[in-house]
Amino acid sequence: MEFVRKHILFVEGGLPTPEMDAGSLANLELISLIQSQGHRVSYLFTGHHPMGARHALIDLGCEVIDGVGFTRAQQQTLFKEQGFDAAILSRPGPALQWIDALKALAIPTVYFGHDLHHVRLEREYALHLENAPQPKLLQSCLVHKSIERHLWELADVVVYPTSWECDYVMTHCGRTHALPMPIYDGEAMAQLQPQIASIVAQVQTNDGTPYPLLFVGGSHHGPNRDGLLWFVRDVAPLLTLPMELRVVGQWDCEAMQQLKAATLGAWRGDQRLTFCGSLTKKALLHQYATASLVIAPLRYGAGLKRKVVEALLFERPLLTTPMGVEGIELAPSQLEQVCSSLDPKAFAKAVEARLQLPPSVHQARSQDIARQMARQFSKTQRLASLAQIFAMLKLY
Repeated sequence: MEFVRKHILFVEGGLPTPEMDAGSLANLELISLIQSQGHRVSYLFTGHHPMGARHALIDLGCEVIDGVGFTRAQQQTLFKEQGFDAAILSRPGPALQWIDALKALAIPTVYFGHDLHHVRLEREYALHLENAPQPKLLQSCLVHKSIERHLWELADVVVYPTSWECDYVMTHCGRTHALPMPIYDGEAMAQLQPQIASIVAQVQTNDGTPYPLLFVGGSHHGPNRDGLLWFVRDVAPLLTLPMELRVVGQWDCEAMQQLKAATLGAWRGDQRLTFCGSLTKKALLHQYATASLVIAPLRYGAGLKRKVVEALLFERPLLTTPMGVEGIELAPSQLEQVCSSLDPKAFAKAVEARLQLPPSVHQARSQDIARQMARQFSKTQRLASLAQIFAMLKLY
């Protein structure tokens, strides 16, 4: 069959901010994957991100369209002039703004949800329900549920990173139009592992100085704020080993002050909290390499967690929660090696047990898990999902 190059419209709320947002990285990786198959992608943003990385799109050879404030008439004029073969709508807000105009012209549409927003909010609400009911959070959850279900009904194909999310969509829609796709470029992550291993080989074993713990993620994402505060407030005071908790990512002043306040009177003198801010890729790899343990103490969320996928493909010792490994395909024995319950005493005990494991044990475990992760997030798997999407859209 003769190859036909397709023109795909990719709609998002703003320009990508890959240094802050895992979703932006997933978008860029998906666009790159589509273009690797010879197709053309135009990226349209619906809101201003002055600090967004327009260059990241241009470097991919991707046309950038400023769609801020477009009326329905302007939307349809654009579609007719550009002749898009299909559109991918990223996340609820932008999708809601553009899906009606696309459907009016019968342009095939994909809703790329990243995660189930209302499920994440439901879990957050349930987590805090015993302490203090939050009516605004509940209202936000109900609004997101209505929006997401509306989009599922309208879209020709719905894409989420995990099978359980797709099953959830199809159960509520009564249609078999949701498709799981391993959204992260696992091969690109794995290719960085030798650089990390080279640094690890140069680092001496712990000599009694504080064990470096690493948390990656910014305060703009609610589960990061909640999970790290839980660790700082409820888990760290139970640790008996000296440690330095290094936090990589952008944290606003209020969130930093909240974390620092939680350490006062609770942390010992041999425990430190260090904010590293946003880092270059090289500096981030150094943090991964020099950390004795990467932690992802997430108490709620939905879908895949990039920080977890990344750490495992980097072959680094990791401790997370059942929420952190959601959507990751590991054997039960492997899950036990990287996962702990949300009980503070159990999590603290698991941290110290892993810090005291011989490096050879860490290495054997990490390499075994990384091999499994590489299969799940291989380019072959991602291309197979992309081919299924194109087939469901009838883009031959």
